[in-house]
Amino acid sequence: MPRNQSDPPDPFAAPVKVARAAIYDDEVPAEVPRDRWRRPLILQPDDSLAPYARVSTACGALDSGHGLGIWKLRHAALSIARHEDIAAMVAGLEYGDPALDELLEQACDRSAAMVEARHWGTAVHTFTEAGPDHPRREYVPERMRADVDSYDRALERAGLELIESELFVVNERWRVAGTLDGLYLEKHSGLVIVADKKTGALHPNALAAQLAMYAAAQRYDPVTGARSPLHPDLDPERLLGIEIVRGEGRTHLHRIDGFQAIKLASLASRVHAVRAAERKPAFLSPWEELPVPETGDPTLLAALQASIDAARSPA
Repeated sequence: MPRNQSDPPDPFAAPVKVARAAIYDDEVPAEVPRDRWRRPLILQPDDSLAPYARVSTACGALDSGHGLGIWKLRHAALSIARHEDIAAMVAGLEYGDPALDELLEQACDRSAAMVEARHWGTAVHTFTEAGPDHPRREYVPERMRADVDSYDRALERAGLELIESELFVVNERWRVAGTLDGLYLEKHSGLVIVADKKTGALHPNALAAQLAMYAAAQRYDPVTGARSPLHPDLDPERLLGIEIVRGEGRTHLHRIDGFQAIKLASLASRVHAVRAAERKPAFLSPWEELPVPETGDPTLLAALQASIDAARSPA
């Protein structure tokens, strides 16, 4: 059973290890514990728990989020305008009031369009976690059936079969963890493909990076901390993006080159690290503390040129 635990003071601080005994006082449940920022806490060799970035968060660094931000702002504004109680409470606040964020969340929760989009995506993911003959398929709502059926047809045309879904994995190279949507067997080759499903807007760079991190990850047992390979017949060269177009009865299968995806995953990891360190950048210091170089000093000029050359070199 989890114990009460104090949250680290800064989500952008260096990851803080926590002794597992400080969180659980009896048996460890078969679920991954998380900190207040929803980062999974992964068991280390010294029996401590360390926060790893979520795969979706790390790869989201490649997406500006501009389109989603505008979409959310528009629906939040409409929701506030159409709910007099929220509008009245917002009117009595000033910028910076903590209650304002809570009211914005309430406005989003009351927006029919936002709630439907979120619930629709979750439901489609749930119904496609198993094959067409699974008992839960009889409960697919009629309005959603065309989307779910299009997914089945797309897999059948491509000769793909879902063999496992919702796997929690850990990637030690990039210190990320998350749940991949599924492993799919390509029937004619016998190879297994890592795939991720999308029911909203498709962001190819983030999707490719996400799949690369999953494909290079290992299964993780939260009770023992054991890591194991995803599958002995995994194909690292091809990744699969499954785009289920909401409400249109269309599913598109996108083949993603594994080697290019790894490059994007490395880039996403670096960008995420830079953004995480932005609040306390090591290169920032008060101007008056810097030494003033003498004009024309050959040693200082050579050092400056060397720094410039190093910055221009690829990582």
